[in-house]
Amino acid sequence: MTLAPLVTPEIRGVDGKPGDVAGECVAPGCHSPAQQRHHLWPKSYLRGQPFEWVRVQGRTMQNSVGLCVACHAAVTGEVGGHRAHIRYNPEISIFEWWAKSSMPGDSWFYVGPIDKQRFVDAKPEARRIRAQEGLCPECGKPLRSHAEQHPPAPRRRVTTWSVVVPDDGEVGSDVMDEWVEQFAALLGFGAASQRLQRYHVLALVLAWAAMNQQQFLQDLEEAEFWAGSSVRESVSATR
Repeated sequence: MTLAPLVTPEIRGVDGKPGDVAGECVAPGCHSPAQQRHHLWPKSYLRGQPFEWVRVQGRTMQNSVGLCVACHAAVTGEVGGHRAHIRYNPEISIFEWWAKSSMPGDSWFYVGPIDKQRFVDAKPEARRIRAQEGLCPECGKPLRSHAEQHPPAPRRRVTTWSVVVPDDGEVGSDVMDEWVEQFAALLGFGAASQRLQRYHVLALVLAWAAMNQQQFLQDLEEAEFWAGSSVRESVSATR
C-alpha cells in the first residue's frame, strides 16, 4: 500500500490519459531505468478510481512517476514495510523523497526532490498572460515601443571554468545538467543562458553551504547510511 504524498480532502482525481514515465527512475541519486509506473495517490485514496491526473490546491498534475523495481518496492512497502515515501510539499509545490532511518526509532529524513518535475512555473501568471498577448512581461507595454524605450544591455563578458565528471556507468554531465536545471527553475534563473545558469546555481548553492557548514555536515552524516561510500569511491576513482 502506497503512502499518500499529502492527505487533504481537497484532492480530486482528473480524467486523462497516462503521462510519460519513461527514462530514469525519479528517486534522487538513482540512475536505474524506470521500469514500473507508480501512482502517487493510490486509487483507494481517490475514492476507488485509478486517476492518472489529480488536482491539488488549484494545480493539476500527473499522478504517476517512473521508478525502478527496487525504489518502487521501497515506497510500496512490499518487503519489510515502507522504506521510502514520496511526499508533496504544498509550500513550494514539489514532490520530495523521504527515507526511513535504520537507526532505533525508525524516523524519516528528507533526501531530496524527486527528479523530472517542474518546481515552479517558469513565469508568474501575469507575466505569462502578457507574453501571450504580445506585451512586455515586465511592464505590460507593447513590445515594439518597449524595445525603443529600453535598448538591450551589453552582454556580460564570460570565461570558461571546467569540471571533470565521470563518463562510465554514471554519465556525470547528465547528472550535473539535471541538478542545475532543477535548481535554475527553483531559483528563478530560467532566463539565463545554459552556461550562466550553471554559474548562478553553483555560486548560490555553494555560498549557502559555506554559510551553513554545520547544518550541511550534519545532514551528510545523517544520510551516510543511505548514500554509503559511493561518493567517496567515485571521488577516489576520478583522481
